[in-house]
Amino acid sequence: ESLAANTEAVFAFKITNPPVAQDPPTIRIKTRRTVAIIDLSDMVVVSSPVLGITGGSLPLRVVVPRYDGKQIAQSSPLSSSANTITLTLALNLELRPPYTLSLAGLGGLDFVDESMV
Repeated sequence: ESLAANTEAVFAFKITNPPVAQDPPTIRIKTRRTVAIIDLSDMVVVSSPVLGITGGSLPLRVVVPRYDGKQIAQSSPLSSSANTITLTLALNLELRPPYTLSLAGLGGLDFVDESMV
């Protein structure tokens, strides 16, 4: 298919990122035709946050999701007393709904606020 002069063409393709973190590479482009060659040159990249990750829009930048902080505490250790369990999380990315938060090891709880179950 032809690309008209002085017009913008947009190409998109889907890939799967690797399971490990990586910095974005330098991406270069070269166009070749029998009569004319446009020599190899660096692509202009746009750096903006994606999911709260600085530079998340840089092509092939990969960040492994992780907890930067995770703490749990309670308000009372006394038997038969009201107790508030407080969970504090910090992530290296923005977590957008819908998402599920699962905790293990808290069996046998009697929840007062069913909206938290």
